[in-house]
Amino acid sequence: VGRNMVSARTGQTRDLLIAALNDTFTHALWKYQNTTKLVHRQHGLNEIANQVSESVYYAVPIIQNELVNRDFLSTNISKARRQLMYRMLNNETEENLGYTNYPPDYALYRCLFSSIRKQDEHGLWRFDTTDSVDSNESDESQYHEFWERTEAFLSGRTMTTMAELYAHWRKAPFGLRNGPMPLLALAYYLANRERVALYNNTVFTPSLTTTEIDEWLNDPSRIAVKVVSNNGKNQQFVNELGRILEKDFTNGPIGKSPLDVARVIVRIFLQSPKWAQHSTQHSKNTQKLKQTVMKASDPIKLLFQDLPSIFGTDEPVGLAKAFGASLSEYLSAMDGMIQETKTLLFKALHADPTNTQEINARGAAVKGKSGNMALDAFIA
Repeated sequence: VGRNMVSARTGQTRDLLIAALNDTFTHALWKYQNTTKLVHRQHGLNEIANQVSESVYYAVPIIQNELVNRDFLSTNISKARRQLMYRMLNNETEENLGYTNYPPDYALYRCLFSSIRKQDEHGLWRFDTTDSVDSNESDESQYHEFWERTEAFLSGRTMTTMAELYAHWRKAPFGLRNGPMPLLALAYYLANRERVALYNNTVFTPSLTTTEIDEWLNDPSRIAVKVVSNNGKNQQFVNELGRILEKDFTNGPIGKSPLDVARVIVRIFLQSPKWAQHSTQHSKNTQKLKQTVMKASDPIKLLFQDLPSIFGTDEPVGLAKAFGASLSEYLSAMDGMIQETKTLLFKALHADPTNTQEINARGAAVKGKSGNMALDAFIA
């Protein structure tokens, strides 16, 4: 009985305290920015809170989806966010990212990105964060202040991890919640990748893949970006290098910015045969080029400092030709090694490389008779 009485008294006191606090809040003088206002109802207090929030967090984008606009997402919305990021990467050039039905990630796309999707001069759909504000179109201005201040923040730093960017977005004048941050960061990168370099664990990454997307979501401190500025200098070298790459080493056109050219160079080396990557049977300049590109962390330094240092010249045309010759040597090294091995093998077998019927007949005569599985596999 005594315990019940104490519990009842505690509950009553708590209710009286809450009522007193509510009464105090709704009958108080509130001062903000040299103005004083007397509040008589909860509605008036809500108005003051809204005014303060709008004046402090004026750069936060309006996201009308409370499922993603929160700090902690449900399992289903987390999955939808990941699927949307995959779509942004793999279906960027398609209208509405190629959606033909209405999964949960499509709802996120509509509320977040419908206003920043534009067609380029080739009719392909892209993300666009440029200043295209129209006072008559509130959707257009949804991100105006947000992109502008994000650009200023990133441009003033050498390299920024996603964790640092998210921490900046948490502060005023943004006050952004955790849920939409990865989506907005990816949209910014895709819209500005011709001048924004991406790094995974401080290593320059030429191509964003779903693997980086997963790491982006799991550990944002591993993914970083850097705004690369091009002041117009050395553009002749960039153009000449791009022309050689398009002509001899790629299947299609590449961008004309230094970052676009650097991405192609790094991608070529990273996708080359493993033997070529680890071989030391290259000329001195080619070996140095391979080592420099494989360890490159700054694309601008690679183009305008490392390449002239490797080839001993900064004359645009000559430097581009020297680079093209070394790249050709590097890419043909694997074929040369295979051809040399083939020549030595036929010589050791006293066989004519042009007469494969003879060597096949000799192999058929001894196949399965040695008792050595490795030798039988070689003969086969």
